[in-house]
Amino acid sequence: MTQINMEEIMGSLSPVFKKALHDTMEHAAPSAVYDMNDLFRFFAGRVCQHCSVWEKVPDRCAKIT
Repeated sequence: MTQINMEEIMGSLSPVFKKALHDTMEHAAPSAVYDMNDLFRFFAGRVCQHCSVWEKVPDRCAKIT
């Protein structure tokens, strides 16, 4: 098993995750009004709250390049 740092993952992939969250909100709640940065900060905080700082993932989920 490999371990990944969830806080670092959220920070590194924030532009990609932010776009995915935006697309999700447009699909699920198209008339909702929100600040994307505030929504993402809340989402990232919840991800980190519900995960350990170091999460175990199968080795196939990580590759060193």
